[in-house]
Parts: sequence; C-alpha cells; structure tokens
Amino acid sequence: MNLFDLLVLLLLVIGLVSGARAGFLGPVLGLAGAVGGFLLAVLLSSLLRDSLAEIEQPTRALVTILGLGALVLGGEALGAALGATLSHGLRRSPLRPLDMLGGAAVGAAHVVLLVWLVGGVLAAGMSPALAALARDSVAVQVVNDRLPPSITVAGRLLALLDTTDLPPLFGGLEPLPAEPVDLPDDAEARALAESALASTARVTASGCGPGLSVGSSFFVSATHAITNAHVVAGSTGTTVTLSGSSHDAVVVAYDAVADLALLHVPSAGAPALRLAPQIPGRGSTGVALGYPGGGELTATSAAVTAAHDITGPNIYGEGAHDRSVVELRAQIRQGNSGGPLVVEPGIVGGVIFGGSRLSPDVGYAIGSDEAVQRMGPFIGSTQAVSTGGCL
Repeated sequence: MNLFDLLVLLLLVIGLVSGARAGFLGPVLGLAGAVGGFLLAVLLSSLLRDSLAEIEQPTRALVTILGLGALVLGGEALGAALGATLSHGLRRSPLRPLDMLGGAAVGAAHVVLLVWLVGGVLAAGMSPALAALARDSVAVQVVNDRLPPSITVAGRLLALLDTTDLPPLFGGLEPLPAEPVDLPDDAEARALAESALASTARVTASGCGPGLSVGSSFFVSATHAITNAHVVAGSTGTTVTLSGSSHDAVVVAYDAVADLALLHVPSAGAPALRLAPQIPGRGSTGVALGYPGGGELTATSAAVTAAHDITGPNIYGEGAHDRSVVELRAQIRQGNSGGPLVVEPGIVGGVIFGGSRLSPDVGYAIGSDEAVQRMGPFIGSTQAVSTGGCL
C-alpha cells in the first residue's frame, strides 16, 4: 500500500458518506448517464473517424474534447436530475435506510470508476513519480484485474487527440519532457551522419487508400533494413530507395507491439549499421537520419534526455503492453519514422518513432536493445509475412 492507496481510501470514505446522504436514485442515474455519454462518445468516434481525420490539429483535438465533455457531463446531469425527481418521496418513507445504503454503494462505485480511469492514465505516465505510484498501487491492480484496461477502452478517443497523426505510443498522457541536454557540435554531427548516410533509405508503401505511406529505414545487413511497423502497415507493395536507386522490398518481420518491421531488399547490397546492445544514456549525443516530410535525406542533431518505461497500446490502439522508449532532444517530423539514431560512427542507438505532442523539440525512439531482441532473429529471412491491417 502506498500514498496513492491512502488517497483512494480517503476518497472511498467520502464517496460512501456523500452517497448515503444523496440517496440511491440520483447518483446511480447520474453515473449511468455519464457512462452512457462516454459509450456514445466512443461509438461516435468510430462512426465519425474519417470525417474527424479530415480536420487539422489542434482543431480536431478541441472538437473531440468538447464533444466528449458535453456527452459525459450532459448524460450525468440528465441522469442526476431524473434520479432526484424520482427519489424525492423515498426520503420521507420507511425505505430511507435502503435508499441511503444504495447511495453509499453508488458513491463507492464512483470512486472505483475514478481509480480505473485516472489510475490507468497515470500508469502510462505524464510524471515518472506518479506513474510509479499508480503501477505499484494495490487499488489500481485490483481494479485492473476486474475491469478491462482503461488504456484499451479509451484508445480510440486518445487517438483523435494525437496531434502527430502517428500511431499511439503512450496509453495515456505523454510524460513531461525531461530537462534538455547539449546537442553534438557540428563536426561530431557531420561525422556521425557520414558514417550512416549510405545505409539509410526511404521506404514507400502502397495498399492503404489512394496515397502512399512514406518513412525511413536503415540497413542492418547488406539485404535487410529495419523500419517502423506503422510505415508498412497493411501494405501490398513496398519500395526502398537507397542512394537514388529504387529496389523492391518484402516485409519479413512485423511487430505491431514494438512498432518494428524488417524488410528484405535482395538487390540493395548496402553497407550495414550495427545496433548497440544497450540504449544510450542521458546526455549521449547523435544524429537522427531520415526523410522528414518525405523529402530529401536529412541529418538532425539529437541528444538523449531520458528513457521511459511505458504502458501503451499497439499501433492499432489495442491492448496494454510494457516497453521502453528513448526520449530525444531533436526536431522529429513525419517521414523520419523508421530512421536510425546514430550515436557512434556506424552504431545505432535507437529507431526513430516520431515527435512529441507537447514540444516540437522532443522526439522518441525505440531502443536498440528492443530492436535487437525483436528483429535480430529474422535477419537473413526471405519469407514474406502479413503486415496486418491498415491504420
């Protein structure tokens, strides 16, 4: 039991007392109305997803937040008003003790729902200290054992709040950016970039809608390149462009949880980069190579500011999975996804994932250790695998 559990106990007592005083029908119908409003919001987010996707951020996030708030608060207000009207006679009848008991139970249910929602979001971690409290909380563990993970239930709505238009990395709130560290000087950045330019390639995937998905990749053998799974998700054809030459590629490993994919490019003959066995520590400097905006190959100065143990969904917004990510001081744009974070000449410390929702100067990478574990066994494979569904 920790401080979070003590707070839950205090809230539980308050919920029991206030619920008993309010009676049964008002709180229970208010709770039912709020839950109904939330479920309606989830349903509408699915039905209107394509229309909402056409709205630019941050307007889309504002529309989603206002819509969610209106439906939840409106449902609760309607339910509570109806309950208060119906329960007026109970307060003067012999059924008053039962009314108080029912109200206390509903008050406790409010607290359980609060623990479920808030505990799940905190565990994903906007603050590492709060995330640790939530993960170690007995109350959160008990609730999560008996209810679906709040990350999964809220995943569709969270995706609509994402200002990066990338798959969900964090199950709840993104951690606050760590204090910045110094970037590499120009000479160091140039040397790191030159060691990996010939091994970094553009990835173009087709098969999902009329457009193309464009990202980055880097070779870990003469014929195998790593990229992000979200770059090739649902693809029916993949092309790799290396040093101005285009090559057909086949996806031979696809991991929707780690957001990693391995491409077999038999005609490439590229110089290979090496994945570091451990993720770089805070203060490590490097460059992020890739094709921001689908443009030219670009080297972006970067430095490691933190490592985070997070719980979040896979690239389809499903489930709750534990993994580690590296936080960077770097300006990462769409199109950088799948490129290498080069931390020493020829050595990769992470696979670039995407940029922060909170700061344009913060980006994220999947640690090289996870890339070794997930993709290493498939280097050498030539057998095509499924790339799942479109995002």
